[in-house]
Amino acid sequence: MTTRIPIIISSILLASCMAAVPPPAPAASTKHAQTQVTIAEMDTSFLYLAAEQAVQKNNPALATRFLKALISKDATAVLPRIQMAELLLRHGYIQKAKKQVDVLLGMHGISPENMVKTHLIHAQILTANGENSAALGILQRLLRKNPESFATRMMLIQLMEKERRFDEAHQIIHAGIKTGSNIRLYHVDAELYMRQGKLKKAKQALEKLRKLVPDQPGPILMLNRLAVRQGDIIEAESVLRTFLSRHPEALNVGNALGRLLVQQKRGKEATIIYEDISRRIGKNNEVLTALGLLYYQQKDYHRAISRFREALAKRSSNQARFYLAASLEAMGKKVEAKKVYRQIEGNAANFMDAQLRLAAMDFQAERNDAALSRIRTVIRENPKVGNAYALLSAVLLQQKKYRQLLKETELALGLPGVSAQLLLNRAAAFEGLRQYEKAAGQIKKLFVTEPDNPEALNFLGYLYAEQSVRLDEAESLILRALKQKPGNGYYLDSLAWVHYKRGEYDKALTFQRKAVGKIPNDPIMQEHLGDILWKAEKSDAARTAWEKALRLGHKDSRLIRKKINTGL
Repeated sequence: MTTRIPIIISSILLASCMAAVPPPAPAASTKHAQTQVTIAEMDTSFLYLAAEQAVQKNNPALATRFLKALISKDATAVLPRIQMAELLLRHGYIQKAKKQVDVLLGMHGISPENMVKTHLIHAQILTANGENSAALGILQRLLRKNPESFATRMMLIQLMEKERRFDEAHQIIHAGIKTGSNIRLYHVDAELYMRQGKLKKAKQALEKLRKLVPDQPGPILMLNRLAVRQGDIIEAESVLRTFLSRHPEALNVGNALGRLLVQQKRGKEATIIYEDISRRIGKNNEVLTALGLLYYQQKDYHRAISRFREALAKRSSNQARFYLAASLEAMGKKVEAKKVYRQIEGNAANFMDAQLRLAAMDFQAERNDAALSRIRTVIRENPKVGNAYALLSAVLLQQKKYRQLLKETELALGLPGVSAQLLLNRAAAFEGLRQYEKAAGQIKKLFVTEPDNPEALNFLGYLYAEQSVRLDEAESLILRALKQKPGNGYYLDSLAWVHYKRGEYDKALTFQRKAVGKIPNDPIMQEHLGDILWKAEKSDAARTAWEKALRLGHKDSRLIRKKINTGL
């Protein structure tokens, strides 16, 4: 007899940096050369404007060409060199940036403002080269001459923190606060204390800032973060709600409250917050998507579908598209769900999950070849997608391809967070091959992370009962499973089978009748009932149960007919 592990389809998963752009290559064609000539002939005012626009559009190669043209027209031009140095530094061309800075440092008559910018870039170059002491010296001298320079102070604070000279960093912050150079320094002070783990001092800095700017949300959001970090969720919520009572228009604070409520699994309250935000700001993609996810988690699929469709009407989003499909699938609208899953782009974070959902639907519709093809494609493209192996094992288990299942899922055992369902399915495959010790080994591996998994408890108990070994332990395991799910028919069947193996036929019959009362159409359970009835000397009732097992499509019809004809 085979163990009846429920085959669980993989659950739906609910979870940037700019590449460096090299400077433009020399002209390699007549057309390119003509373009460079055209740029060289441009008016300087136009070149300034074009360079600014290229920077704004994140096109450093084009910006560099315009800036080079400006410098070639006027070797003494300061601002283009500063912009060129900043651009090169930002994209990792440190030595080329240094060349521009060296030229700037050798110039005469540079304005104090531009000289400050040049020294700041120089300090960044030194830091990038690991020359922190030299960079600190430049910044300290610069700050003494320009104590109002917030950029200089910030760079010096960051470098002091990097060097783990925290006390000096705070001194620089506090000196800036005394001069009144920038109120944001309170915020910087609190952030630094938080990173140091000095939460009490961080709170003091934030409370001072809150008094200075009582209508600004920044300090409130940080106080909320601080309270969460301290584990004081009541305080975290209170800070946000108090501010919102005076400033209901503060959408970012409302959003923070919504997120906090979601984290606390208070979805309905979070929904009210986000619906209010949506009413205030109109149809916003992010807010609508958040609402859709909340309704999805609450299994209110009608509203979830509505919100995801509204979000997609505002802006294309693979996340909204995925959960729209998941909501449609949950509503039983499989055709629509498939259509939406297929619209998810190949480079999207949830593309693989969409492919697995399509495979799961193929599996449910008994299109196993299509399911296997899609799952194997996912694994081939990304061998570390753990859920793919769980679904693959489910399909192969149903087909009784036990050796294939074990071979194709071996790799998954080395992945972090191995799926419990995969281990259960591998255990069932070993059992199908009558390798009982290995089957038990898979279950014990699952117990390392999930010692109270009811499916695993029942499986191991039933496995022992099938072999007529360790029956007391088998009973204990199954009772632990039943404690979690008292009405589970499969678990009751397993318990009945333990008593049957002990020869306790009256007890076995009591539990087996409860089991078939819960699941009347399972052929294996009807076979068990017949076996127990026969041993309890109720031969006619036993044959009736075996006959029902046949009618229900028992896969070993020859064995069942033999029992009907000759008994046990």
